[in-house]
Amino acid sequence: MLITCKNIKISLNIRKPFDVCQLEKEGHSLLEKRQNFSFRVSGACVTVYKHSLHTLHATGIKSKSQLSLILKFVEDALDNDITSCRVDNSLFSFKNLSVAKPLQFTHIIEKIEKNTLYTYSYTPELFPALFLKPMRRREGFPTILLFTSGSVVLLGGKTIVKITDAIKMLKTLSDV
Repeated sequence: MLITCKNIKISLNIRKPFDVCQLEKEGHSLLEKRQNFSFRVSGACVTVYKHSLHTLHATGIKSKSQLSLILKFVEDALDNDITSCRVDNSLFSFKNLSVAKPLQFTHIIEKIEKNTLYTYSYTPELFPALFLKPMRRREGFPTILLFTSGSVVLLGGKTIVKITDAIKMLKTLSDV
């Protein structure tokens, strides 16, 4: 199974306030709106809100190398230090190719009911996926959408460790 990162959104806190002049000196185009500035770095969109010039929000990150380029850009081109970095949201997906026939959710639901990490929601009339939601005390774990075709989408994981734990939990379900 090949897990693909579709999008990660991060918040970067910087030591000095964002400097528009510094960005323009480096030759980057900047889009200014009423409440924010936005620009592109290595394919990702970076937004800085005018009321919070010490925080940059980057979205559209799809790899570690792209993330490294954004961090390097902030330190070199913007001449600023990153004081903290937080993953705000993530989206991963994969197709379980070992599933030859449609998944039977009844068996999966039985296993989830015994699980202490996740609970489930399934309303096929509204949406054709089985939602696996983390228990309230398990903050930072992704919500999992499991389709009968074997496709899996992980939404909202805050750390790679928690996303990996969620994938391990999926592997314990015999049909997945």
